[in-house]
Parts: sequence; C-alpha cells; structure tokens
Amino acid sequence: MEGNYTFHFRASYGDTCTAARELFWSLHVDPSIDPSRTGVTVNINGGAGTITVVPRDQYGNHVGPGRGDGLTITGVPGTVVSEPARDNGDGSYTVPVTWSSSSGNSPGVIISQLGRPPVVVNDPKVTRKTRSQKWKTCSGSCCSWR
Repeated sequence: MEGNYTFHFRASYGDTCTAARELFWSLHVDPSIDPSRTGVTVNINGGAGTITVVPRDQYGNHVGPGRGDGLTITGVPGTVVSEPARDNGDGSYTVPVTWSSSSGNSPGVIISQLGRPPVVVNDPKVTRKTRSQKWKTCSGSCCSWR
C-alpha cells in the first residue's frame, strides 16, 4: 500500500552485562501501475471527448488521488491528448482527447511513471482482435514494443 513506513529494530545481548542496539529505518512506497487492474472509461463523440483512467497496482490499490504530478499521460497512435491530466480527487485522472477512427487503433492512453515502464490502456469495449495491434512507446532513451 502506498505510504511512508518506519521500521524499528531493537536487539539486546549479554548475560551479566547487557547491551542493546537500535536501528530506525524509513522508506516511502509508490505503487506501480498494472494495466490489467487499471480502469479506463472512454467518452468520445464525433472524434473528441475524454478518457478517464483509474490507475491501480497489482493488488488493486489506487495510485492517488494527488499523484497526478508523478504521472505522464499521452495518447496511443490515433489518440491525441490535448491538455494535462486533471486529478478528480478520487484516484481517477481525466484527459481531454481527440481520436481518429481511421488510425486503426482504438482510443487509448499511455501512462508513464518515472523509473517504470509505460503502461498502455485502451477502450475496454473494443474486441481483442483490434486491441492486439502494437505500437512503439518511448520513455527517455528506452523504447519498447507494446
């Protein structure tokens, strides 16, 4: 689960003369987006509309709310994101988009997190055959086929 965690270790040793040692350790955990758990709602009419995503990790935990500054949302080929993502305050993020049906791809977005591979999410109403098309995603100097 996302959050700050503090660990406290204490060890005592010795029989007649005892001693103790303590260690405190803190860390912050950020969830990594799992595309199979991430919700997506596409609302496009006449080629323009919005895509709302609810990014979740492999355990179903939300990435946010308030984590929009750590996410970059761009469009898949055929989908153009026209403004930065809006944090809806409930763990979902909405982007305005335009989509070209002639692109051959379903409407969708690529969600990027710093230090993690990008995640592609598409309109869930599209059949598997259409969704199996591949495109190249780039993050910095690393590119991969998705």
